[in-house]
Amino acid sequence: MKHYRFVPILLLIILFSFSGFGQGGRNESAKTITKRANVFLNSKGERVTKNVTQRRNISQYDDGGHIQCHLLWIKTKTKDGSDLCGENTVRGFSWEHWTKHSRGYIRITYYGVDYANTSHIFIEPDKKGIWSIFWRDISLSALPGSHGEITDVAKLVSVKRVEDKPTKGEWALIFKDAFGTTLRKMPNFLDDRKISLSHF
Repeated sequence: MKHYRFVPILLLIILFSFSGFGQGGRNESAKTITKRANVFLNSKGERVTKNVTQRRNISQYDDGGHIQCHLLWIKTKTKDGSDLCGENTVRGFSWEHWTKHSRGYIRITYYGVDYANTSHIFIEPDKKGIWSIFWRDISLSALPGSHGEITDVAKLVSVKRVEDKPTKGEWALIFKDAFGTTLRKMPNFLDDRKISLSHF
């Protein structure tokens, strides 16, 4: 009878192994998950965790680099329309790899007064071969007693390019989940880019 006590534990181990949670697997679900994490700063200035790439073979991905958006919380554009933050780089990289079905990995860090958040964006096929975007936000606050967090956004399965007719040459990307809900945008602060939110 004593052996039966270990059956529930064994079942949990098997469940976690196949689901991918125990191995730091991708969030293939339609639910955004936020949890505490041991966040640290790497040599590139990115907020990362020990297994931020979740055992992906990053050599198979085009590297879009790391964009540091220091001034976003103050202003996103200069008077002549140039990009202070570098969001246009992320936007262009994401759109190119999404439309060409090409694996890509790019990071962008947003800085606030007392916090920073690095978004790790993976453009890739899911385990069923369907092209998707896996978006991981890793944040770290400078406030006393705070802790690092990692947010695995629900799997993004739709990317829409929206042109802004009143502002020539301006456009944005809208990232949606399986239910058609907009979960991320690029540029992030669309109001500052004069792109009408009514499009979304």
